[in-house]
Amino acid sequence: MREIAKPLEKFFNINYFGYVKSYQDDTHYSISTSPEWISCLYKNYHKNGVVNKKINCYKNSYDLWVQYSDQVTKQVMKNDFGFANGINIVKKHKDYCEFFGFATSPDNLSMSDWYLNNIDILENFILYFKDQAKELLLAADSDRILFPKNLQATHDDIYITPDTNEANKKFLDEIKIRKKTNYFLTQKEQECIRHLIKGCTMKEIAIFMNISPRTVETHLINIKNKTNSKTMAEIAAKLASIFI
Repeated sequence: MREIAKPLEKFFNINYFGYVKSYQDDTHYSISTSPEWISCLYKNYHKNGVVNKKINCYKNSYDLWVQYSDQVTKQVMKNDFGFANGINIVKKHKDYCEFFGFATSPDNLSMSDWYLNNIDILENFILYFKDQAKELLLAADSDRILFPKNLQATHDDIYITPDTNEANKKFLDEIKIRKKTNYFLTQKEQECIRHLIKGCTMKEIAIFMNISPRTVETHLINIKNKTNSKTMAEIAAKLASIFI
């Protein structure tokens, strides 16, 4: 986790990232760049956290930590672990809910404004994280935790027009996302897309990229899965405006 989250700290001084996936059946798992904090949370403060609330309490939202009524837990994070001035991104699905937490050092007081003006950066990192942490997420999902849940949650949606600057561009370059899309595509996958949109066959793409046709096929299958497409034509239609 710490290795995956390195670009966050390198470019934006975000020194904490955490992920929670909570299911309809009350099971969940949680991973973060600070296992020490997760251990402390479960031992002392889990009744205050998102894992103690039914997922139907939530909706898609961007929640600054200062919005939460529970500030006791946040004080422990700040004083004992050095994480503060954070934001949670909540993504509601039919059978589960995802929570992505970002935080910085206690003295970085202007970070709340940065989050709200750079939501696109955080969303791109989430795509990168879910691609890079596939095996870690599968392992965690196979060992879920069960807590009884009884608390309600209230959240306010926030919509902010994204902003860009030089640090943002360098950050996206660091995590290999060249253009803003709704999908995380690797450099090789993006190169395949460009050739595909130009009308190249699988064999021609293999020649241009100096790889085997079988490898091209693997890249295209991955792209199909990531874009939820059934055919090459559907992939091209979805991504043509981005990669032409």
